[in-house]
Amino acid sequence: MKAKLSLFITAVLGLLVFCPAAVADWTEPVPLTEVNSNYYEKSPFLSFDGLTLYFSRIETYGFYGSRMYQATRTMPVGPFTEVKEISTLSYPGGGVEYPWVSPDNLRMYYRYKQPGTGYRMAVTKRESVSEPWQIGTDISELNALGDVFNPSLPADELTIFFAGYELTGAKGSYDIWVATRPDSNAPFTNVTNLVEINSSAADVHPSISPDGLALYFASNRNGTYQLFRATRNSLGVPFGNLEHLSFFDCPDCSFTYPFLSSDGKAFYFTKSIAGAPLDIWVSYASEVPPPQTLTYYVDAVDGNDNNNGLTPQTAFATIQKGINTAEDGNTVLVYPGLYREGVDFLGKAVTVRGVAASTGIPVIEKPGDFAVSVYNGEEPNSILENFVIRNSFIALFIAGSSPTISNLTIIGNDYGARCYAGSDPAISNCIFWNNTEADLIGCQARYSRTTEQGQGNIEDDPCFIDPNNGDYHLKSQAGRWDPNNQSWVRDEVTSPCIDGGDPLSLVGRELFPNGGRVNMGIYGGTVEASKSYFGEPVCEDAIGGDVNGDCRVDFRDFMIMALHWCEDNNP
Repeated sequence: MKAKLSLFITAVLGLLVFCPAAVADWTEPVPLTEVNSNYYEKSPFLSFDGLTLYFSRIETYGFYGSRMYQATRTMPVGPFTEVKEISTLSYPGGGVEYPWVSPDNLRMYYRYKQPGTGYRMAVTKRESVSEPWQIGTDISELNALGDVFNPSLPADELTIFFAGYELTGAKGSYDIWVATRPDSNAPFTNVTNLVEINSSAADVHPSISPDGLALYFASNRNGTYQLFRATRNSLGVPFGNLEHLSFFDCPDCSFTYPFLSSDGKAFYFTKSIAGAPLDIWVSYASEVPPPQTLTYYVDAVDGNDNNNGLTPQTAFATIQKGINTAEDGNTVLVYPGLYREGVDFLGKAVTVRGVAASTGIPVIEKPGDFAVSVYNGEEPNSILENFVIRNSFIALFIAGSSPTISNLTIIGNDYGARCYAGSDPAISNCIFWNNTEADLIGCQARYSRTTEQGQGNIEDDPCFIDPNNGDYHLKSQAGRWDPNNQSWVRDEVTSPCIDGGDPLSLVGRELFPNGGRVNMGIYGGTVEASKSYFGEPVCEDAIGGDVNGDCRVDFRDFMIMALHWCEDNNP
């Protein structure tokens, strides 16, 4: 193997002062005349493909109350051509409204009310888009809180934003709340009041962007209902940058039910002028954001390299097929599974990202060979993150290239990373463990667990749960995810790799308390990242301004905020 390595190497060798806001300009709003009627139209939601507008209409307060409708069109632009009631969702004597529909158009979350009950939320599922929507099942863990309504979710459906009426712990009668779950089949937990945006007035109708970084809502904190937006730089921190969308204001008008289309090109809301019935209005972005790049999906369990790779249902089976197909700027999203293959970046500026989920983690191994090779002049926009690489001769072979490597768990190889020919990879937030010959040769890592020197590096035991059986979660006295019982449990010790990553890295989807700093290893930046421990009692309820999750607002929070001041991580 060493002779092969020698031959292969020989062949390969032949402070920010000004932070302008990126805000699109909007056209003058116009009523959606093909949808509006003489009655009340409200709670608009445009499907991710742009072909269906779901909304509710109140024609009478008698038998139905509010009923759900859909307006359809054949292209994702232009007027809607057909409007019809979704009669299968009607509740006799009650009402149904506030739809949110998943990107694949197979799940709808909504609010309903029946005689003698308060507001309740439900989700309905169907096997194909040709099937009608049926009465859904209650989201019982949230309905138990009291009167809840207006569900809104990011594209991954792991977080739900909703409004509540006089719930325990509220700031006002109507507040906006959030809850999370580790996967789409689990119940929602970690219910939190969004104290950073709620007021003593009525704050309602939350609408979250698909990436979870922008929240639109309505509030009467200024007297009449107006539209607001709050943003954040990453999913693990509270919302800030609260903005009144005053462009849409008009005299004697009331604005409610904001919704931004998934492509960011159309902004829907309802508007009432001088007490007239609600109508749906729309405004269009006059500066259209750049087109979204493609994502290719890889699934070792259910994928097939004869698929097109463009959806989870048509995923490839191998990582290399994803890279072969992808072009510069694309993402290859790799689902849990064992990938016994050599991965070559082929000089492409692509992001290859693993997905840790309840079904497992993505593991790359190539016994006796190179697991991942980067030797075609790749630069920092060639990115590898969130994998376990194990049982290989060399986990990372890098020559004449400078890729970005983060949040890997590199364990049980002969060599962790070997770098040649002036390579300067940016390796951070990784855990190197039990690599028999060396962790790093010819390059350095930062903010990683390794026996090699480097900024922010540590040599302590990472405190894995059971690495011999593939459980690389980090022990935590505040809580870590137990995949066997599908629940959070607390350990007697806390891994030094928790909150050990680069302070400038995003914490991503790490749940509260997350320390305001990403964890090392494969789970860093994911919903299964082990929680930060600051001593007893463990902080469980977020408070406004508490960035690191220690239940105190102090200079430490300000330091974290200052590190990320003026960052803009929108694509």
